[in-house]
Amino acid sequence: MTKSEKFLQLELDSDLFEYKYLGVHLWALIRTDIFIRYFSEIENAHPDVRTKTVSAVLKSLVLILAKIPKHLYHRCFLQKKDVFCSTSNVYKKSQGKIKDLYIDFFRDTNLTVHNHTMYNPLKSNDIIYSGTNDSTCRIREFLSIIWYRILRSLGFAKKSSEVVLFLDQIEKAYDIHLDDNYERLVSVKAQRFLIRKKFYRKILKNRFKCVVHGFHYWHAGMGLISAAKELGIPTIELQHGLADKNHPAYNFLDSSLINEYFPDYFFTWGDYWKESVRLPNGSKAISVGFPQMEISRDLLKDAPKNEKTIIFYSSQIRELIMLALSVCDRLVDLGYTVKLKLHPGECKSWRTLYPELKNTSIVILDKPINVHELMASAKYHVGICSTVMYEALAFGGIVLVYEHSYAYLMSDLIEKGYVHPFKNDESLIKLITENEIRNDYGDICTKLFKQNATRSINEAIRAITG
Repeated sequence: MTKSEKFLQLELDSDLFEYKYLGVHLWALIRTDIFIRYFSEIENAHPDVRTKTVSAVLKSLVLILAKIPKHLYHRCFLQKKDVFCSTSNVYKKSQGKIKDLYIDFFRDTNLTVHNHTMYNPLKSNDIIYSGTNDSTCRIREFLSIIWYRILRSLGFAKKSSEVVLFLDQIEKAYDIHLDDNYERLVSVKAQRFLIRKKFYRKILKNRFKCVVHGFHYWHAGMGLISAAKELGIPTIELQHGLADKNHPAYNFLDSSLINEYFPDYFFTWGDYWKESVRLPNGSKAISVGFPQMEISRDLLKDAPKNEKTIIFYSSQIRELIMLALSVCDRLVDLGYTVKLKLHPGECKSWRTLYPELKNTSIVILDKPINVHELMASAKYHVGICSTVMYEALAFGGIVLVYEHSYAYLMSDLIEKGYVHPFKNDESLIKLITENEIRNDYGDICTKLFKQNATRSINEAIRAITG
């Protein structure tokens, strides 16, 4: 039994889907986080909590307040439409604009469903959208968290016995330790889920034929899905990244209790992904393609590829950054150009996170860039676990995977020989300089990214909405 299979079996044997707080199934809220920690053998787990400076918090609050009139207008005067679209919050530069590539094609292509007009409810990049529909909802979340913390600090809000028992069961099942912050995290997530669900019920009721969204496994996404299902509105998730046998959000055994928070349909980029996932009972994967990838591959099919360019793709894992530093000078001396594509979450803070990168021969890519153009321009692509590794493969690149603990997400392609693993800096240099590796993988690329994506999506949504 693989470790992924063991995780799935343990969650059933431990009845983790059964635990509730405020009527919310708790396991759905933190399942992905626990899976990653279990798979990476992190014994003492701490929740990922991103802290913001006071100025950043105040700036966000001002932006939210400024959108309240727009929110109230949408809530009170929004007319009936066919499709409700929620962003994936994944932005890339394409055709001169910063776009949410997994949602914006609805607006930017000739996709039509019953002559509908698309409507995007969530805050997106200002280059594309002018407002947000969820401002008052976000303020309620903010106030509820502040109030909860005040009560906890004064001793009026005790730890929830349901949550404590739930976390104890997780610790026993997976033999990991969860620190005290998890109790607060789970309690707050449940409250935020309920706020979002109530909000979306009012927005969706009697207005839409289906919901299309970017990803489900966070409190807002689950709140949206749960509200839509209560109203009998079909929900569709667009694939936005890795989704195979090693991704916990798309793999289940007997999981009927999570159906309330999981989309009815999962639109995959190709047959490879459709065949790799195991969705909850009642959910269906449909292979439709990835419109932006299809457009980019057609535009860049004749782009020249530099045989001496190596691109490292950061997954916010420090070991990869240090690896790039350790091989950079030697590769440059051999005539190679080494580039580092930073993760969007690192672009503004990399000088603080990785001061070692200053004054090196690595070309730092920390500005918005057309990633597909970047992939098409280089022969070698180095990373650990990222969607871009699959995309680079489709652009004819040689993909080299650093054998870090998170590389399990690439295990299927490694086993089948489509990507090439390495253990350290010496083995990486040897792969690049001594081995003549070729990309003759047209078969897997066709399975990864199905053709005629726009037409396939069009037909699938028409079938779903009737």
